[in-house]
Amino acid sequence: MKKETIRKPSSKRAKVAIGLFILLILIIISAIMIEIKEDDPQSFSIHVWKALHVVCGMVFTVYIIFHLTYNWKVFRNHLIRKNK
Repeated sequence: MKKETIRKPSSKRAKVAIGLFILLILIIISAIMIEIKEDDPQSFSIHVWKALHVVCGMVFTVYIIFHLTYNWKVFRNHLIRKNK
């Protein structure tokens, strides 16, 4: 007999956290590539890496806002307990 596993639907909090992690990795990689390609400022690839870096930074900022919104109760409770 095969036992079926019940999967919980993934939460918004988890999706935002994973998205933040992926965006952070992309921002780090693009920053490194910009530093590597800095010798040739007119190359096409540096413009692509800079554009990727800026777009990921903007999306990261939006995800931070979602992250704070979804975790506000936890964040507030942590601050209240820490001040006691």
